[in-house]
Amino acid sequence: MLLGEGDTYATFKDMVFLARILILSRFNFYILSTSIYRISQIAYAIRHHNIKEAWVNMEYSVAAPICQLYCKKNNVKLINFMHGEKVVTSRDSFLIFDEYIVWNEHYRNLASSLIVKTNFIILNPWVKLREQLIDSEVATSKN
Repeated sequence: MLLGEGDTYATFKDMVFLARILILSRFNFYILSTSIYRISQIAYAIRHHNIKEAWVNMEYSVAAPICQLYCKKNNVKLINFMHGEKVVTSRDSFLIFDEYIVWNEHYRNLASSLIVKTNFIILNPWVKLREQLIDSEVATSKN
């Protein structure tokens, strides 16, 4: 929902931004509707929670570069978290994020080959958790 009853999710400035997107996308309403959905979520968070970072997992979305532009205009950093297995597909190409958190170097290289413009951060909390579990099991078995 773009406009809420008694609570505006989008301002006039947001509507002008979305109108520009509609024109730039050559009246592609799929791109516009996807962008409205994501931008309304980000706009709500900006206005009601005064966020400085938006954490998303939308590397598959056509709205990602549009949201990045919206965030940039609103001084909000757009950070994407990798989710799911990644393979070479055009769906994940030509994305822009301020930061993109990936599981390991392989996925950084894969995203780079798909022309993703971002600052990559390699972080996999499951590896550290696995090591801690193994260490605790070894310690328990020694006792």
